[in-house]
Amino acid sequence: MKALSENAFKNHPTIDIFKGRPMKSDIADLRLQKVLHNRGVGLGLSAALLSLLTACGAGGSGTLTGNLMDGYIKGAKICIDLNGNGSCDASEPTATTGTKGSFTVTAPTGTDLSAVHLLAEVPVGAVDEDTPNTPLTKAYKMMAPASTPLVVSPLTTVVSTHIKDGKTLSQAQAQARTDLGLPADHDFSKDYIAKSDTAAHNVAKMMATVLAEKVGSATPDLTQLKAALTAAKPFAAEAYAASDVSNVIKLAKASMAANYTIMDFSESTATITPFEGASGEVVSNAPTGVSGKALKLSKPSSAQPWGGATVSLGYSTSVGALPLSSTAAMVSMKVYSPRVGAVIGLKIENASDNTQAAYEVKVNTTKADAWETMLFDFTTATGFSSAGTFNKISIFPEFFETGTGGNFYIDELKFLGASAQKSAALTAPVAAPSNYIVRVKTDSEPAYDTATGKALPGLYATGRYSASSGEAWWWGGDFADQIQSGYGFSKTNTAQWGFGIFIKNGGDGWAISSATNYKFSLGTNGECAGVCKVTLAIVSAVNADCKATASVTLTNAALTSYTKALDDFTVVGCTTNTMAAFKQLKIAELHYQMLRADMQFTTSGDPSLYPNGLGVGGGIIFE
Repeated sequence: MKALSENAFKNHPTIDIFKGRPMKSDIADLRLQKVLHNRGVGLGLSAALLSLLTACGAGGSGTLTGNLMDGYIKGAKICIDLNGNGSCDASEPTATTGTKGSFTVTAPTGTDLSAVHLLAEVPVGAVDEDTPNTPLTKAYKMMAPASTPLVVSPLTTVVSTHIKDGKTLSQAQAQARTDLGLPADHDFSKDYIAKSDTAAHNVAKMMATVLAEKVGSATPDLTQLKAALTAAKPFAAEAYAASDVSNVIKLAKASMAANYTIMDFSESTATITPFEGASGEVVSNAPTGVSGKALKLSKPSSAQPWGGATVSLGYSTSVGALPLSSTAAMVSMKVYSPRVGAVIGLKIENASDNTQAAYEVKVNTTKADAWETMLFDFTTATGFSSAGTFNKISIFPEFFETGTGGNFYIDELKFLGASAQKSAALTAPVAAPSNYIVRVKTDSEPAYDTATGKALPGLYATGRYSASSGEAWWWGGDFADQIQSGYGFSKTNTAQWGFGIFIKNGGDGWAISSATNYKFSLGTNGECAGVCKVTLAIVSAVNADCKATASVTLTNAALTSYTKALDDFTVVGCTTNTMAAFKQLKIAELHYQMLRADMQFTTSGDPSLYPNGLGVGGGIIFE
C-alpha cells in the first residue's frame, strides 16, 4: 500500500486514527505517527489506514465531527441514520448540537459510511444563530452523506437526495451544484458561514425554508425531498445573487401556498383602464422571459404621482374576488422594470362599493431590464382586514414618484393564499324586462361610478353640491345602493338655498328621442317623507341652460321607484322650448335637487337644525 503523505493526514481532520477523536493537524502528532511506523508497527498503521478509509466509505468505525447549519443550529438532534428510516432511533448514535451547531457522533464498528447519512432533526424551539433571539417555530430535517460529515446543511440535504435517488457521491454533488445555482467548484463540506460565503448561505436559507414547508418534521422520504428540491430550484439562482435574500425567501414560501393566476393578460376579456395620466395596454412583444401577452405601463412626468391602471376581466373593472384571510393575503406578479428602485404599487378594493376599505402595498424593484417576481403582502397594509369583497386591482408604476416615461411590463398576476379558489369576475347585470330607450343605471349598480372615478364614453360620473353658507350639520355619502346628501338646515338662514346630486354622462350624451317616461329611485329621511319635494333637472348636451325641469314629492323614506312622464317637464333655455324638440337633443346631466322651499322645517333633529336628506338610487331609465 502506498504511504500517505503528511498533508494527506493534515487535510483530513475528520477522524483521529490513533485515538478515536478529531484529528490533530499539528506537526508533533504527525511525527509521532511516523515514529510508530518506523519502529516496525506497519501492521498497526495499516489498520489505522483502514480506519481512515472508513471515513471515506470503507467498512469500519470512526468519530464524526462537524457543524449543523442553515445558520448554525443549536439544540437539534443529529444521528447516523443507520437503518435509513428517516428518524433518529434510540439505538442509533445521536448527539445534540451545541454552539455553532457543533456535534460529535461515533459510528459503530463495521459501519459503511458511504451507505448511510447523517440526519438532523431540527425541533421547534431550536436556535438558528443567524437570529439567536428568535427560536425556530417550524420543525424540519436535514441530511448529509455520512462519508462527508464536516457540514450538515440544506445544501448537503440536496446531495443526499440525489444519492438516495441512485447517484454516486460525485454525481450527486455535481447535480446539487446545478440545482442550487452554485459554482462548479463549490465544496459542500465547507463551512460557508466561517468562510463568509454569503451567496451559499443565502441559498441555504432559502432551501431551509422550503424544507420546513415541504418536509417539516415528517420522515424525509425521497418523494418529499424531491418535491422540496423542485420547489426550491426556481429561486436558487436569485437567492445566490441576492444582496438581501429575505424577499426571495418570502417568494419561495409564498409559491408553496395554494395559488392561482388572477390574470396573465392573454385572456380575451383582459381590459386595461389607465388613469391620472398614465398609459397602459396589452402587448404581444414583451421582453423575453414570459409567454403570451403582457401589460405595458408607462407614466410620464406630467402624470399624477398616483397615476396607474386598473386591470380587469369583467364588468365594472372587476376580477374574481380574492379569497383573503387575516393571515394569507398575498399577490405576486412578474415585473420588468427599466431601473432598480422603482416603486411599484398594488391596490385591491371592491369594484362595486368604494365605501369599503381599500388597501395599497408598495414594493421596490431590484432589477433593471430583467424580469423579477414581486410579492405584495396585504397583511402588512395599515389597518388590514380581510372582511369584505376585493375584486378590483390597480397597478401603479413609479408610485408617488415623478414619472420617467419608462416602460414597465407586468405579467402573471397571482393570488397566493391559504384558500385559493378562483372565482369569476362580475358580469353585467341583465336588465329587467322593459321597453327602455336608455338605461342610465341598472338597479344593481352602485350610485357612483364604479369604473374609474371619472367620466368615460358610455359611463358616467356622479357628484353633489350645496349652498356654502352657514351649514352647521352637513352630511353625505356613497353607498352600494345610493348616493346621499343633505341634512341639517337652519330655519332662518335663507342663504342655505339647498343642495343637489348629479349624474353626468361620460360621452356625448344619452339619446332619449323615443322615450316618453323617466324612471328613477329616490329616498329620504323619515322627517321628509310625505313632505319634501325634489326638483328634477334634465340638462341637454347643447348647453347647461337648455334643460327640462319637474318635481316629485318624496312619498317614502326608503328608496322608492318613481315614474315621471316627459311631457310633464317644463323646457327652458333652449332654442325651441318644447319637449318634442328637447328630446331630439342628447342629455348630458341628470340633477336631483332639494331646494329650500321644498324642505321641511317642522321637525328638528337639533334645536336650530332641521333634517332634510336625499338619496338617489339605481334603476334610472328613459322608456
